[in-house]
Amino acid sequence: MTIINKLLRKTGDDRPSTDAEAKCSFLMTQYDQWIMGSLLEKECLTAEMKKFQEFLKCCSKWQEHKPYSIHQELQLMKKYLQLAQVADEHIKYKFSLTNHSSEGQVVYPGALLPLIQNACQYGYHKVDKRGVQVQVSLSDSSCNLSVSHKANPYLKDARKTDILHYYKSRLLRCYGEEHSLVLNSNTNTFRATLFLKLNA
Repeated sequence: MTIINKLLRKTGDDRPSTDAEAKCSFLMTQYDQWIMGSLLEKECLTAEMKKFQEFLKCCSKWQEHKPYSIHQELQLMKKYLQLAQVADEHIKYKFSLTNHSSEGQVVYPGALLPLIQNACQYGYHKVDKRGVQVQVSLSDSSCNLSVSHKANPYLKDARKTDILHYYKSRLLRCYGEEHSLVLNSNTNTFRATLFLKLNA
């Protein structure tokens, strides 16, 4: 039985608990199997593997319930996108940040990164001319994140990936009613829009 299966022991109503799913989301984000497997399979150059090791080192220091600087999270998002381009040569991206905040905002580790992971792993990159579009807007009290990409025609419902399923539980566990996540999908574009209320 895997660690994930152990965490998802059934509750009395035959459903995994929100806490267990939130824990799964944290672990899936912290140790991303897709990026690990893809980079190792490609036998990347020393410089690329060094970047990967630096990324893992940062993630390994996370404490699930201890917030850290949102700017550290944003830097990890950029590093992940760079590594994803090595893992899949078809991936392109644009990252834009509008910052109207001071330096004190914090988020739970991996509070934003899953939307980037989901876009890289489930987007239809071979025919995506625009690439993964990431827009972040920060204020002193909130974070708005929008991630869009070419919809994958091979997915029955792009809103129901494993990453997003467990991520919803993590957001609920960490932020309760102080967040909203809207997922929109059509034949051309998938877009995830996240709002988080921040407490410095």
